[in-house]
Amino acid sequence: MTLAWNRPYVGADKAFAAGVLSPLPRHLLEATFASDKQAYLAMPYWSVAYVGPGPYKLAEFNLGSSVLLSANDDYAFGRPKIAEIEVRFIPDINTVVASLLSGAIDLSMGRGFAVEHALLLRQQWGDGTIEWQPSAWVVAFPQFMNPAHPIVTSLPFRQALLHGTDRQALVDSLEGGLSSIAHFYMSPGEPEFSDVQSAATRYEYDPRKATNLIEGLGYAKAADGIFRDAAGARLSIQVRSNGEPITQTGVIPVASMWTQLGVATEPDVISAQRLADREYLATFPYFRLMRQPASAISLANFHSSAIPSAEARFVGINYARYSNPELDVLIDKTLSEIAYPQRIQNYRESVALMSQNLNMLGQFYDLSFVAKAERLSGIGAVESSFWGIHNWGVK
Repeated sequence: MTLAWNRPYVGADKAFAAGVLSPLPRHLLEATFASDKQAYLAMPYWSVAYVGPGPYKLAEFNLGSSVLLSANDDYAFGRPKIAEIEVRFIPDINTVVASLLSGAIDLSMGRGFAVEHALLLRQQWGDGTIEWQPSAWVVAFPQFMNPAHPIVTSLPFRQALLHGTDRQALVDSLEGGLSSIAHFYMSPGEPEFSDVQSAATRYEYDPRKATNLIEGLGYAKAADGIFRDAAGARLSIQVRSNGEPITQTGVIPVASMWTQLGVATEPDVISAQRLADREYLATFPYFRLMRQPASAISLANFHSSAIPSAEARFVGINYARYSNPELDVLIDKTLSEIAYPQRIQNYRESVALMSQNLNMLGQFYDLSFVAKAERLSGIGAVESSFWGIHNWGVK
């Protein structure tokens, strides 16, 4: 397989990484894909008849329950050290925790752990360890296209909201104090982070400064503590969650902090039924709290070409629907620059521009957790990503 880009792209080496492009066996799938798309998705290849070039082969597939994997003797990097691995599907996270504590399972896979689960395991699981690292960031996106109130597009107002948010308190309450404030989109685990972080404008918690900024927009606090304009209308907005556990929970304290500041804020905890409605998601009226990728090349998400507009059938990952030609140029330059020093400079200029204009309000980094039994060795894992499985062993 050959891929061609119309210009240099720094993420090209990750083109075949998990979740990006995964080559599929043409001789098994092409005919059905071409003739019957519905039948294609129901093919046994996706379950009981799966084949691939990885370190393990599918030995058993128990729908909704488990899969049994057996070592692939012909794996390119050698036969795996562990002969069989059983993967169990356990939807209830409390059952996962109990199974780890009892020794019924040795390793967690995928999302689901909340901080309280991790802290419990750290305290009570003598036969294993719990590891964590920032893998995403939680961010409030303003609506830049036809918001329900024009004040959303006011930079001083967005600055006031960030100054009025005690983000360290959010880290302490929602992340157990294990994480940190997100002053910009890039995770501290990214190689570029240390060279780029000083370019971001920081908005420290300062309620008095936040109040002054809103008063500068012509608002004054009434006896109930809520700002009102010259006509007496209350300054009220909404912040919507996005379905992830951390945003379903986090939207409540964020709304409370903004209300305490004097901006009456309704927390809108989105229903599961709404998550498939692209137009509803894209046209949120005020702010949308989301858990988003925090890799360096996630910079591409903020390009105006990624705006989920009506013309694009509301498909796109520039969720704020923010458009800035200067930023577009910087993003294009950054992601096509091969030389590391110049690419870092481009990242810095991009981050500086975004943090000055506050096209998004970073809150904190969300953590991913992996629980590993002490009897295992050589485990490489981050949340739902695993590597070097052929080198895993049992002590």
